[in-house]
Amino acid sequence: MAPEYCAVASMPGWLIAPKGVALPFEIEPGFTIAPFPPWMQTQEYLGQLTSTGGIIAGVARRAFIVTYTGEPASVLQEHARACARIERAKLAAWIAGPFALNSSSVLFAASEEGGWSPNGFRVYDAVRHRREEGKQNLTQGDLERLRAVYLALASLPPGSVRRTANALSVGITHEAGIRYVLVWLALEAIFGPADGRRVTKRLSARIPALLAIDLGQQAQAVSDDVRTAYDLRCDVVHGREIDEEHSKTPGRSEVNSEQWARLALCKVLGDPTLAATFSNEEKRDAYLDGLVLGR
Repeated sequence: MAPEYCAVASMPGWLIAPKGVALPFEIEPGFTIAPFPPWMQTQEYLGQLTSTGGIIAGVARRAFIVTYTGEPASVLQEHARACARIERAKLAAWIAGPFALNSSSVLFAASEEGGWSPNGFRVYDAVRHRREEGKQNLTQGDLERLRAVYLALASLPPGSVRRTANALSVGITHEAGIRYVLVWLALEAIFGPADGRRVTKRLSARIPALLAIDLGQQAQAVSDDVRTAYDLRCDVVHGREIDEEHSKTPGRSEVNSEQWARLALCKVLGDPTLAATFSNEEKRDAYLDGLVLGR
């Protein structure tokens, strides 16, 4: 019989499960959001998981838990897959919420003689949530939406949507300039013209054409905001001087840009037909241009 392994990543201790929602909550077979298993409820284990400064040791009470079986020779590969699942769950939580389901470390363990013992450890960049983000009291609907986004991300075909998700996965672990550039890399992957021509004009038409109704705004107002946000993106990319106060505090353009990226992914991931359209550059271009012409 192949050995059993698990990967456990801590979550904020204040995450509250809603009444009537039984934990563990399964995102996919073998991967759950659950209370820490009994064998981990010691200062030693929690200290390892929280020593990077993400949360105070001993406070965390819930975790991402990935369980799997395999032969020793394939354990490293399985560990990498477990980490990829946790990273994907964090991105799904940011897209669907944003929910502050976060972690910056993963403890690996192996089952030995009926018990579990440490088998490895990994530290990586955590998602940086803005002050206004990070819903803490999750409802059943929140968890179901998280699961749906996670499963959609797990099955993305090559194309603009996967490039968008990849850029955001890295971008949301940073602050200020790097984060903003990567968010715009994501927006250009999903909204940008394939031929690279008249980028500002077409982005400022395509984004409101797809999202204005969801935003509850007039298309022209969204278009103006897109132009302003894209001008800032160009300033950051080309190393132009940014106002010092602006560089310290997220402004309207940063908040808007992340909202556009989140809404666009939610819309596309929630519609298999639309996701298929966006996985093909020619069809994506034609679809977005059709929206603009029909607006």
